[in-house]
Amino acid sequence: MGLESKPWYGGEMERREAEWALRRINKDGCFLVRHSSAQNQSHSYTLAVLYHDHIYNIPIRTAGTLGFSLGKEGKRHEEVFPSIVHLIEHYQIEQLYLVNRQTSERESTALLYPALL
Repeated sequence: MGLESKPWYGGEMERREAEWALRRINKDGCFLVRHSSAQNQSHSYTLAVLYHDHIYNIPIRTAGTLGFSLGKEGKRHEEVFPSIVHLIEHYQIEQLYLVNRQTSERESTALLYPALL
């Protein structure tokens, strides 16, 4: 997949360690990808994003044989990417929509700052 060489890839990083890396950069749009702690066949990676002092942990899941998608299954419209690298590159240019579970607020940001440089 070519993830190992990317400055945003954390590999087997624990959730707390990922959150610390994001808070160390502490800029809206700071992000990284790590292996999911709840690894299963359809959800083996997590995209962690810092925005307005809140960390969003978004599942990256396989979308059948088509590629990768963000979030949970069952969305009416979802974008599918051939690789995680393509997914990240897309959201470095386009807005990623975030929903704060605590407040139900909808926000958006691009993926701007890799947390593992």
